[in-house]
Amino acid sequence: MNEAELSANVTFTYVATNRWLGFRFDIGIICLFLFASVSCIAFKGIIDEELLTFSLQIITDVTIYFSISMRYMTEMQNFMTSAQAIHQYTLLETEDALEKDKDVELLIAAKKE
Repeated sequence: MNEAELSANVTFTYVATNRWLGFRFDIGIICLFLFASVSCIAFKGIIDEELLTFSLQIITDVTIYFSISMRYMTEMQNFMTSAQAIHQYTLLETEDALEKDKDVELLIAAKKE
């Protein structure tokens, strides 16, 4: 039962960390978007409205795609680390047999003495 609890704790920690980092990343994206929105409002009379609208739309698209791509990339990187560790484990040398033929001969010789 202890192994199941340990696995659940590790999984919970991984998910909680992933969510916390995602939340912090989203806060950064929101700050960038708010800065762009306020800048568009500030330049409303100076720069053409169509250009400001277009730039705001492009910034929105870029931030959304950037957020999604960063989340997928970090998820893939975490899984690749696990896959590389499993691959390294498969390259380890196998252990010798627990009992060898010579061990049995030595045991028989020791009993005869």
